[in-house]
Amino acid sequence: MRAISIIVKVTNGCNLQCSYCYNRFNTNAKILAPEVLERVISQAAASFDHVKFIWHGGEPLLAGLDFYKRAKALQEARARPGLTMRNNIQTNGTLVDRPWAEWCRDNGFGLGLSIDGPVGITGESRAAKRGNSFDAIIAGMEVIKSVMGGVGAICVVHKLNARRGRDVYDFFRRQGVDSVVLLPIMNDPKFPELDLCDADYFAFHKDFFDAWIEDDDPIEEVVPFRQIVNALRGDQPTLCSYSGGCFRDFVSIEHDGAVYPCSAFYTEDYRLGNILTDDLADLLRSARLEAMRAEMRRSLQELCSDCRYLGVCQGGCREAVNTANNSIYGRDPQCEGRKQVFDYVEAKLKQQLGETLARKARYPRPGERSWDLVFPTHGQPGPA
Repeated sequence: MRAISIIVKVTNGCNLQCSYCYNRFNTNAKILAPEVLERVISQAAASFDHVKFIWHGGEPLLAGLDFYKRAKALQEARARPGLTMRNNIQTNGTLVDRPWAEWCRDNGFGLGLSIDGPVGITGESRAAKRGNSFDAIIAGMEVIKSVMGGVGAICVVHKLNARRGRDVYDFFRRQGVDSVVLLPIMNDPKFPELDLCDADYFAFHKDFFDAWIEDDDPIEEVVPFRQIVNALRGDQPTLCSYSGGCFRDFVSIEHDGAVYPCSAFYTEDYRLGNILTDDLADLLRSARLEAMRAEMRRSLQELCSDCRYLGVCQGGCREAVNTANNSIYGRDPQCEGRKQVFDYVEAKLKQQLGETLARKARYPRPGERSWDLVFPTHGQPGPA
């Protein structure tokens, strides 16, 4: 029963210009070619039993609704017993209207929305090329909630919101979101103004965590706290940046068919092949990817073998390492901040919260909605 998560980079074009986006100056607005779309779906359906498609960008809604109708038709044409295919579109929300939301609801496509907090934060970090991005994002959020019955959000953590963890939590509670994924900014040397130091990293996560566990009617799911709590209790980490999944059962496909281990590894150094000429299952078994896995293991053994949290974080996010060091082999630049968060959460677990906290951080039951970026992995933790 093999599973895979596929980030499909529908386009690099975007109607926003977020200040921290690694793709912010990419002017290539081409849409994923029809032959690439057909090849991705046909290969995934033939080689895997559980497939999660994460439709990404740029802004993926720029492809238009007909693009996703075609994707759905291709998936239905390749349905077979034992095959499950899930779909989630990660959008900035500004283009969401009722026809979009209703089609997604009726066809089993999730809509995840990206927003960094109240207007003073989001308006600056996720700037529109024209007009007011915050109002447009909130309007899209309201449509998703009214049509789909709930909404999940991704929040990038950076210098502008680092000392406002409680404010950001309270904002999401007021907005009625079901789940929040906290994604620390990649400390990019080219854009240092929003970088997180270890103290900022810890301050945000501590304050957000405290607000969550003190809330009598909390946001249902907060990532990565659920993963951290369960990993500290000995369970398998699931989120890609805590499980090494980008080297095992996780790939990204560009609009031209190029295949990479992650959406952020888009240089020739990490190109695995092309979906138009190569078999996806073969690429995941390729000598090139195996060499990356072996070097990853060697690097973790050298840098992290004496860390008691290695089983919790698997050495951290390879995108963060690559952004900071121009190499995927090394220590996560936010390692010390992460360890402070793990220490803090572990201390809370040892206090009076016990089963209450464990229940808030539970893994979802089979069939329960989850906004994870990857499928739960199987087998032993760590890069395989």
